[in-house]
Parts: sequence; structure tokens; C-alpha cells
Amino acid sequence: MALEHPNDQQPSLLHAFYRFLGGTAVGLFMAIVPYLISPIELNGLSISVAVLLVLSCGLLAVYFGEKFVESLTRLLDSSGLY
Repeated sequence: MALEHPNDQQPSLLHAFYRFLGGTAVGLFMAIVPYLISPIELNGLSISVAVLLVLSCGLLAVYFGEKFVESLTRLLDSSGLY
């Protein structure tokens, strides 16, 4: 009889942290692209919106997992910004 661990079903804290980093990386890329392709002035409001976007992408990646990151990368791929 094999021993079953009840924590095998739940994602570990380290796994959630990696998903948060992945989501923030995609969110950071999404926030930087408009600044690179257009002359947008950097002010407090635009920086706070960018930070909010990056953090929300990270938190949503933790909550929804790989489905959220895959949908964001598909969205970026279909945008034609490359």
C-alpha cells in the first residue's frame, strides 16, 4: 500500500511563486511595449497603471495558472507587435 500525501493535490508555495514570476514577466512585457513603439510620456499615472498591470497579471497567473499565461502569450502573438 503506497503512502498518499494530501499536499500532492495542492500546488506548493514555490510553484505559485514561479507562476507569479511568469505572469509578471508577461505583464511587464505588455506594459513596456507601448512605451517602446510610441512616444508616451512617463508620468506618475502611467507608471502606476503599468505597475498595476504587472501585479495583476502576476496574481491572475497564480490564480488561473498556465491557462492565463497561455492566453496572454496568444494575445501578444496575435497582436502583430513583433
